[in-house]
Amino acid sequence: MPAISVIVSNHNGHDHIATCLEQLAAQSFQDFDILVVDDASTDDSVDILREWQQREPRLRLIVNERNLGLPGLTRNVALDSGLACGDAILFLDGDDVIEPTMLESLWVLLQDPGAPADIAICGYDRVDRVTGKRIAVEMQGFPALLEAPFEGDALCYANSAVWNKLWRRDIIEDLRFPAIRVGEELPFSWAAYQRAQHIAFTPQALIHYQVAAGSVIASTTRDDMDALANELARLHASANAATRDQLAVLAFLHLGLSMALRAADNPQVDLVAYCADTARRFEREYDSFKGNPLLSWRVLRRRGFKGCAIWLALRAYHLGLMAPLLRVARAVGLLGRIWW
Repeated sequence: MPAISVIVSNHNGHDHIATCLEQLAAQSFQDFDILVVDDASTDDSVDILREWQQREPRLRLIVNERNLGLPGLTRNVALDSGLACGDAILFLDGDDVIEPTMLESLWVLLQDPGAPADIAICGYDRVDRVTGKRIAVEMQGFPALLEAPFEGDALCYANSAVWNKLWRRDIIEDLRFPAIRVGEELPFSWAAYQRAQHIAFTPQALIHYQVAAGSVIASTTRDDMDALANELARLHASANAATRDQLAVLAFLHLGLSMALRAADNPQVDLVAYCADTARRFEREYDSFKGNPLLSWRVLRRRGFKGCAIWLALRAYHLGLMAPLLRVARAVGLLGRIWW
């Protein structure tokens, strides 16, 4: 049994899947296997993968007979297969770019004899795929170790993506991603956090997220936003008292900010209607929203620029001014700086 099973999602990855596999083969830590799930590619991705299988015995391949169309469902195929049997699981997309020390650095955090972690998280940066320009560095300034019970707001600000995290298999093997197009990683990650005893962080940017025009993020529709909103409302309604305030913060960060920023970037979405509906949703579905201590100025100001941006957004929603505020931010080029 390998230490790590790397699950790679691929769909029409002719331009990048070989690079992903080359970067895995060059890792400083070699006790791993690879499970690639191809979501019914129509290019020559599968041919490339089968050629790789001839020289890489650790590589196994699942080819979906039909396109599932949702990244979470492709990952579910891998989890359901029983082939990802490493002590820990790493999820990658076929176009991710990783550092040669990524597996080693995260594995060391899981194995720390002083405080072995259930989840290891690294920093990452966002890079323009066309120009190669670094847009931002994320997941900086986190505590090196969090221990259960996870009080306060630290985990609210951990990015919800699964690809910059190494997960101990026994805490996620029965979890599955919901069938939504965007934000499907958030419920999965949150459920895993509730099972963990120790979560370790390294600020090293070990993975480079490629930002591309036309990606799922760049083409988020109102239906996608509403599907995530419904999933978060379900999570909040079923949460225990200890986590309701945290989930209300998550809802504001993802619905009130992240999805609102996407709405501002997508001319097909009615930004005014989205902001108004979101404000009503907070009032209707989040009984812990008003008076939430994690959204107070005293707490938010400790987070510097982003904390101030959250506080300003809260006031803007209250006054019905969020849509014009986002339009101004877009016009002066601030959206990229405050993106979540």
